[in-house]
Amino acid sequence: MPRSIRLPLVCAASVLALVAIPQALAGTNYADPAGDSGAAPDITQVVVSDAVGLVSFRVACPLAPNSEAAIRIDANSDGQADFMLVDGVEADGSKYYSVYKWGGSKFEYQPSIDAVAITVPGGFEIAVAKTALGLSGSFAFALDVVQYVADAAVGSDFAPDGALPWTYTFTTAPVAPKVVTAVISAPVVSPSRPEAGKRLTIVFAVMGSDTAASLTTGTATAVASIGGKSTPVRVSFSGGSARVVLTPPKDAKGKRLVLRLAVVVGGKTTTRQFVAAIS
Repeated sequence: MPRSIRLPLVCAASVLALVAIPQALAGTNYADPAGDSGAAPDITQVVVSDAVGLVSFRVACPLAPNSEAAIRIDANSDGQADFMLVDGVEADGSKYYSVYKWGGSKFEYQPSIDAVAITVPGGFEIAVAKTALGLSGSFAFALDVVQYVADAAVGSDFAPDGALPWTYTFTTAPVAPKVVTAVISAPVVSPSRPEAGKRLTIVFAVMGSDTAASLTTGTATAVASIGGKSTPVRVSFSGGSARVVLTPPKDAKGKRLVLRLAVVVGGKTTTRQFVAAIS
């Protein structure tokens, strides 16, 4: 992951949030040698943790006026930094932070991604939602801090010192999304006894498996056969009801109607079959 170049100090700066960052019970510690930063603030330790949907970086590196730290995150460990969390201090001592995303040729400011940053004893901490960065399982990261004088870099510290970045594996398992499927009730048939040559309407109530309330999303399809031969149907689905309309042929008396309804929601398919003799 490339080393830092100085980012604009004003166009992407956010006021430092003086609020607490939730911490996991334990974090993963990464150490960096002291005394290798020259005139720049010295990175000596990074503690990464995850809790309540956030990934947090606590960095032992007291930022000075006109210094800036960048945490580069490789979301899929492919060797390219996808996001960059920036925390810095202006010449007057005011603090700022921002989130950037790699756009193919440069890092682009992401005003829609919320981050939280605080000053902690001996350094700073910045946290962001895991989902906002597309993080899951594990990711690679590296960071650097640069000291400036009149916009010229006079010292820097890069961590880790080796060629390979650090890797963090999440300790908090992601919450599996709730899977909602369709529940199809027994149909209401009109007329109650299907008759040859007469229009037949079959209505199925469709509910969600999570709340048993009427399902208002998804799609419905149906196929039907009479006496083993396919017969055309019209299907509509709205307001928690799947409505199937067909007309048995006039010569269908005594034959068996087989109708199969399928409702798809969230990629999951639920089916229900209706069978009746035609009078």
